[in-house]
Amino acid sequence: MPDCRWRVLPVQAIRVLAQNRRWSLVWNLGAVPFAALGFVPPRLAEIGISLSSLAVVLNSLRIREVRAPDEPPMALRERTA
Repeated sequence: MPDCRWRVLPVQAIRVLAQNRRWSLVWNLGAVPFAALGFVPPRLAEIGISLSSLAVVLNSLRIREVRAPDEPPMALRERTA
């Protein structure tokens, strides 16, 4: 069976980028104005921005586990090898 991961990777990457863009838009339109107007304490705003960045990075790391649709997950491939 030919390696078809190269077909799956761009689709997965675009999907994850769109999710990250939506998350960033929601955060910037919703939470940042509240923090700027003083409705949120500065310490809580710092934690929120850190968690937002962490969520984007962790979401992007999902691209590393790209596999062909008929290929088993990485953990199963390591056990059978």
